[in-house]
Amino acid sequence: MKLFITPLIFVFSFMLPTMSLAGSIFDVDINGVSIGDSLLDHFDERQIRSWSTSDYSSVGKDKTFVILEGDAKFQNYDHLRFHVKPNDKNYTIYGVSAGKFFGKQNIELCLSLKKKVINDSTNKLINAVPKEYESPYENLDDGKSKAYITDFVLEDGAIRYWCVDWSKETENKRNWGDNFQYNLSHQILLDWRNK
Repeated sequence: MKLFITPLIFVFSFMLPTMSLAGSIFDVDINGVSIGDSLLDHFDERQIRSWSTSDYSSVGKDKTFVILEGDAKFQNYDHLRFHVKPNDKNYTIYGVSAGKFFGKQNIELCLSLKKKVINDSTNKLINAVPKEYESPYENLDDGKSKAYITDFVLEDGAIRYWCVDWSKETENKRNWGDNFQYNLSHQILLDWRNK
C-alpha cells in the first residue's frame, strides 16, 4: 500500500484548471460520505484510530491537514483516504477519496468504471462542465505511464476522477496495477494544498 501513495500525491498536486463553476461540493458524495461529514457518522472511532496517518511535511507543507488511510473495503472500493485537521475530535472531512485496483494491464476496466461513476455522481450538478485531459508520468521509469483525468470545479471545491495506466515496465518493476481514484475536496483544502 505504501508504494501507491507517491503517485497519488503527484496527481493530486496539479493545480486544477479554471472552468465554469456549477453546483456545490456538498451535493456530491462517495457512497454516502460527504465533505463536511464527521468520520464518526460512518466509522467506529477505534477503526479510525487504526488507520495509517500521514501528512505533506515531506513536500514542505505545514500540518494543517493530515491524511487518514483505511484499507477496509468500502462498498465497491478497495482503498479510502480522508483529509481532516489533526486535532479535530469530530474528524470533519475536508477531502475524501476512494480507489479501486484492477491489476496489471486492465485500463479498459478502469476507464469503464470511471465513466459510470462520473455519470452516477454528477447528476445533481446542473451545468457542470468537465475538463478531461491526460497527464504523463514522464519522470517515472520509462515515462510511458499516464493518468486519464476528469475534473469538475465547483463553487466551493472540486471533484477529480482518474484512472492510472502504468506502463508494463512500471508494473513489473514496482508491482503496481492500474487503478481508479475518485476524489472530493473542499475549497479550503484546495487553497491550502495549492499555496
